[in-house]
Amino acid sequence: MIIDGLFEDAASALEFTQESISSIFKIASKCRSQMKMTDDEVTSARRGIRKALGQREGAQDTGLLHRTAESRFMFQRAARRAKSDGASELTLFYLFIEMLENLPIEARPLFPSWPKEVGAPSDEWPDYIGGVS
Repeated sequence: MIIDGLFEDAASALEFTQESISSIFKIASKCRSQMKMTDDEVTSARRGIRKALGQREGAQDTGLLHRTAESRFMFQRAARRAKSDGASELTLFYLFIEMLENLPIEARPLFPSWPKEVGAPSDEWPDYIGGVS
């Protein structure tokens, strides 16, 4: 779900507590500050990513997060980052940073403020993830 002007209405309809809503806004604000992008740039990037993913050869439905080896490893890296930062829990912020650092090549131009050389060297990826570079 994108946090936009309709988010509070959707969160209320889903019966989120005010504490949960505040927590989500806090994490979203922290993520946006890392991107150094305006709301319009974020919207443009989101649309560009969706378009790029839809045009990939062998494109799959982007509606679900599939538990691939890559996605599991991304969660593991995010957890290690959180622990390294001294955080007491893994939040979406840490997963978000891992995703930004491992953007697909097609998505990198959509994030002009993020470094172009991102992601871990392939030797940091475990053997069970084949073909990741």
